[in-house]
Amino acid sequence: MYSQGNLTINESSEIYSNEASQNGGGVFVGGGITSIVNSKIYKNKALVNGGGALINEGETTLNSVEISENQANSGGGIATAGKLSLTSVTVVSNKAIANGGAIALLAGGNGVLNSGDINSNTALNGGAIYMEGGALNIIGGQIGSDQTSKANRATNYGGGVYAVGGKLTMDGGVLGSTVETIASSVDFANAANCGSMIYSTDGAEVIINGGVIGRGYSSQSGGAIYMAGGSVSLASCYVQYNATSASGGAIAVYSDASLTLNTNAQIKNNVAAEHGG
Repeated sequence: MYSQGNLTINESSEIYSNEASQNGGGVFVGGGITSIVNSKIYKNKALVNGGGALINEGETTLNSVEISENQANSGGGIATAGKLSLTSVTVVSNKAIANGGAIALLAGGNGVLNSGDINSNTALNGGAIYMEGGALNIIGGQIGSDQTSKANRATNYGGGVYAVGGKLTMDGGVLGSTVETIASSVDFANAANCGSMIYSTDGAEVIINGGVIGRGYSSQSGGAIYMAGGSVSLASCYVQYNATSASGGAIAVYSDASLTLNTNAQIKNNVAAEHGG
């Protein structure tokens, strides 16, 4: 499906088993206003961006939508350079060969996660979400799972979110899990080599004002958060029960990155095999 105008998809519609040699395996949106409600986008494939859907421009709202088992080079489920709002969504079991197993925010795309579940997605970087500039606001929902079999996984960096520049804000919701047992190499909510929950670089600004970041496992450093650059500030949140086989059970700060803990930031019950729990 290809659209350069306004597009509405309503009530129990299904888009599945389609393929594009470039972008938008299921749906390509070039502009306008798009609304998708109570529908499914699954088992689609794009060789470049947006296995399930590519939103090049415009505004897209998804409400009570399932996006599953799609595949692309970047943005296995969805890729967007426009504006994307997600409410009561289920984004599961999507795969990106490169970046953003579930969602890729490309070239300044903006996303808001109001509620929903994002789990069981895989990519090289950004197992769940990859953002390249632009902005992502997590208000609610869960990115990760209480079950290891449904964790988001990045082969390299950022099991939950990989932020290359731009602004990531978390005001609520869960990155990982709220289960209160320490993660391990075989029991985790999200996983990556570095930064199982968040990997930030290239001047990314990460502001955590609420929510839980819990039960991530990193085989190298930064059990939950790995900062290769940019800034992270934490307030009124919990970073808990994360683990790494190297250093920084909760957070690892490198290069010119800066970390600030503000009012009521709770860093607890994290474990590092080497330095800095």
